[in-house]
Parts: sequence; C-alpha cells; structure tokens
Amino acid sequence: MINNITQIFNLRHKVWIPFVVAIAVFVLWSSYWLFAAGIMKQKAEDKISGWQNSGYIIDLKPLRVSGFPYRFVLTIERLNITLPEAQDNQQVFVEKALIHAMAWKPTHLIIELPSANNILIGSQKELSYNAEKTRASLVFKDGKLLRFSTEIVAPKITDVSNKALYQASRIDTHFRPGSDNDSRKVFATISNPLWPQMPLQPISEIKLNTEVFAWSALQGKQKLTGFRDANGYLQIDQLSLVSDKSLVSFSGKLEIDQRCFLNGKVKARFVQPAKILSKLDKSSLSGDVIATITAIGLLIGGVDETEMSLTLRKGGVYTGPFKIAKAPRVLCST
Repeated sequence: MINNITQIFNLRHKVWIPFVVAIAVFVLWSSYWLFAAGIMKQKAEDKISGWQNSGYIIDLKPLRVSGFPYRFVLTIERLNITLPEAQDNQQVFVEKALIHAMAWKPTHLIIELPSANNILIGSQKELSYNAEKTRASLVFKDGKLLRFSTEIVAPKITDVSNKALYQASRIDTHFRPGSDNDSRKVFATISNPLWPQMPLQPISEIKLNTEVFAWSALQGKQKLTGFRDANGYLQIDQLSLVSDKSLVSFSGKLEIDQRCFLNGKVKARFVQPAKILSKLDKSSLSGDVIATITAIGLLIGGVDETEMSLTLRKGGVYTGPFKIAKAPRVLCST
C-alpha cells in the first residue's frame, strides 16, 4: 500500500513539475516581452518628441508594437513630417514603416517599407518614391550604431506626372567599423542606375569600397573643417564604373585641403576607355571636369586597357611632373 502511494506521488511530480516550470517560463518571458516592447515604443516616442522640439512638425497614427512572442514589430503609419523653415518647410509623407527586432536580440533592428508603400516628398508632394524592397539593418553596441546596411530592389523616384527622375535595379550599402577606433568602412554597389540627365548611359554598375579615417570629426557642426583639422582622409580601395564592357576604376589615398581641393595619389585603370568617352555627354559637366577628362583621354589614346598614376595637389591633376588639368573643388559649401 505504501509503495503504491509513493509511486502515485512520484508520478504526479513527474507530471506537475514540467507543467509548473513551463508556466513560470511563459510568465517570465511574457513579462520580459511586455517590458521590452514598452521600452521600444517609449524610445520611439522620445525620439519623435526630440525632433518636434527641434522644429519639425510631425503627425502620425499612434505607435503600436506587435510580434509576441518571438519578435518586436514597431508599426509607424501615416507619418507626415514638415521640416523646419530653414529647410523650406519641405514635407515627407510615409504611408507605413515597420521596425523589427528579434526578442532575444533587441540591439539589431530591421527597418522595412512595404513594397506597395509610397514616400511623398516636397511641400506639394512633388516626388514619389517606391521600390519592390526597401530594407535597412542597424546593429547597436553600447547605445551607438556599430553596423548599418541597406538593401533596395528596384527603387524609383517619380514626379507628379509619374516621370522617372531616378531608378536602379538594385542598391546595396554597408557601413562597418574600420581598421582603427576612429575609422569606418563604407561599401556601396548600385546596379543599372538611370536618371534623365545622366552624363553617361548606360551604366551597368557603380561600386565604392572605401575607409574614412577621423570619422568622429564628421559628427560636429563644422564637419569638413573638423575633418581637415583632424587630418582625416579617405582610403579608396575601389571606386569603379562599368558601362557595357568598359571600365573606369580608381584607388588611392585622398585628403581635402583648405580650398576644398582633393590632394593625394590615385591609381587609375581603364578598360576600353574610348567607348566611355564616345558615350559621354559633357553638357552637364563643369569645365574643370571636362578638361580633366579630355586630358586623360589624350594620354590613354586608343588603348584597350591601361593603368596610370595621377597626383592631385594644389588644385591640379598631375601625371609625373606634368600638370594635365585643373582639379574640381568638392564640398565647398560644407
């Protein structure tokens, strides 16, 4: 009899203990999810309040968080932003945006625009943006942005008459920590870009692989001045443009001097450059850019493939000791 009672007691323990543990885990997880969802919503509301205090007029439907139990999904709907008067009171309207985070990794955010979503830009909503896919990935560490990536498929910007002002088949960008504590690596690839006054058509790909040193100096109000004072520079591993079977590619180290000229040494590679030069519409380019292109065209002649070294200094473009053109200024209004 005693053995039977003991067996029944042990059996009940085997049944109830896992059940009680499961209930406890569910309650704890639910409490965590509700707490974290509340923080996510509060941070978004605080960010919006901060922008409003800075002069932005922001109107939107009440924020909501869903996705229990595995993830958080912050839904932003009918977001209408009017920029401050200093920015001509331009407006941006977003029908819907979603911010995702897995419940076990809230420091990794995915921002997504539904494919049918439009973004309207301008005081009279003159421009419209949509794409088959618009997604951004943000990874934070200690409250600071560590990594950033975007994936955009078939983006298109149109005017009120539905005329395309810009489009591409794909845009990918990546922002990563660099080789030292104050540098950042930037990668970007644009496939089949097209806009009405594009100087060169067609372009099948534009690719950028660079590292920006003295990155923190770009965060202040006097960005370019601070960048120069901190001896900031760009280490370009690849800046290339592909048009049909033609290629132009640059690599090198570049700085920006006090007069907004680029200084540094660049290695240039050309594949079938004559094809690019023959397709180039120079009407939309500045005189300095045209002069540089013309001088390089004369040097490389009719070769199928070649490399050459260029030096940019004191507002000029040099090959060896010879100045072949005047360099264009960059970012002078910054």
